[in-house]
Amino acid sequence: MVKIENPTAQAINGEIRKGDFVLGAKNNDYAYLVGEVIEILKHGTPEHASETDNDTDSVHVNFKVYRYPSWRELDITDFFNDLYNSVEAMSYDELSLDDVIMAPDMLIRITEMGDEKINDLLCDDTAIEAVYEQFANL
Repeated sequence: MVKIENPTAQAINGEIRKGDFVLGAKNNDYAYLVGEVIEILKHGTPEHASETDNDTDSVHVNFKVYRYPSWRELDITDFFNDLYNSVEAMSYDELSLDDVIMAPDMLIRITEMGDEKINDLLCDDTAIEAVYEQFANL
């Protein structure tokens, strides 16, 4: 079987590929986190099969590509420590957010927004919710 060069996957609002910036949708634990697609493994390929038995493409996302303000890092850390019932609380730097495997329907493509606008979103929960609603309802 031939490996697909620069594979794509279908996110909520369009096609994504390696290097695209995405927003976690509300249908998963990574809601409203901003990240970069670092790899896509197509369903049915040997690479995908060796990694997971998910029935969709596997989209690897780095949710630490942008630096969140300290208050947001604390919120994210608290959320994941509560989610995983951590016996010993992890710090933000210890959270495994730099290579998260996501299904395409858990992501919204925001690449066209550009770095400046995306950086602004990291500091404004209301704005990030508005972006989600805008793209989720296309």
